[in-house]
Amino acid sequence: MDIPTVSIIMSVYNGAKYVRKAVNSVLNQTFTDFEFIIVNDASTDDTGEILKQYGDNRITIINNSENIGLTKSLNKGIQISKGKYIARMDADDIAMPERIEKQVQFMEKNENIAILGTDYYPIDELGRRTHAKLKRPHTTEEIKKSIFLFNPFIHSTLMIRRWVFEEMGGYDERFELAQDYELSLRILSKHEGYNLPEELLAFRIDKEKLNIQRRREQIYFAILARLKVLKNGLYPSKNYIFLMKDFIKYIFPYYSYFKGKSKLKPFI
Repeated sequence: MDIPTVSIIMSVYNGAKYVRKAVNSVLNQTFTDFEFIIVNDASTDDTGEILKQYGDNRITIINNSENIGLTKSLNKGIQISKGKYIARMDADDIAMPERIEKQVQFMEKNENIAILGTDYYPIDELGRRTHAKLKRPHTTEEIKKSIFLFNPFIHSTLMIRRWVFEEMGGYDERFELAQDYELSLRILSKHEGYNLPEELLAFRIDKEKLNIQRRREQIYFAILARLKVLKNGLYPSKNYIFLMKDFIKYIFPYYSYFKGKSKLKPFI
C-alpha cells in the first residue's frame, strides 16, 4: 500500500451535532494525498451511524468498545497511521479547503519546523463567526517566548512531523485535557515551531467549551504540563515565576477544587 503524505487524526465522542461538517471539510481539501483516521470513542448518539455513511477509501474508522478519552484515542489512531506528517482535526471544527495543502507546502520548504499550526477564527453553535481575526504568535521566537504563558497553538490546526511525534513518545496519556499543550511544550524544548498567518480553521466555541468546570480542568492540566517540563529540566528555572503567577491566579481562588487533585503530587 502506498504511504500517504499526511495522516489526519480525529477522535469523536457524541459528536453527531457537528461531525458531518468536520468530516466534509477534510474530504474537500485541495490536497488529496492523505489518510483520515477517525476514532469513534464509544459514542452513544448517532455519531457511528453518520460515519458509516461515508464510502471514501481514505477514511479508516476505529470504534472503541468503551470510552477511553481524547488522549488515548489520539494515540490509538496515530499508532496505526502511516503518513509522513500527522495532522489533527477536531470533530466540531471546520478546516478551510487549502489548510492541508498550505501546511504541507510550508513543511516541505522548512525542514527545521517540527510543529506547525495556523491562525483561526471562532464560530458559534450555528457556524457564525463570533470575533474578528484572533492571531497566534507566528515565528519560532514569538512562540517560544509565549509557550510558558499560554498555548500558542490551536490543537486542531496542528501538523507534526512523524519522526518528531515518535521521538516525543506521543501524547502523555496522564493528561486528560491540555494534552496538546503538554506535547507542544516538549517539542519546543528541542525543536522549532511556526503558525501560518492565515485563518485556515473555523474553531467551534459552544456551551460545553465555555463550561466553568471544564475551564478549571483545562487550567489544572495546563499547570501540570508546566510542572512536568520544569521538573524534567526542559526549560530554564526562571519560568517558575510564571508558574507561581498561575498558582496565585488560579489555584488560590479554586483551592477547594484543586486540593483534592492528587495528580499534582508527582510534579511538585
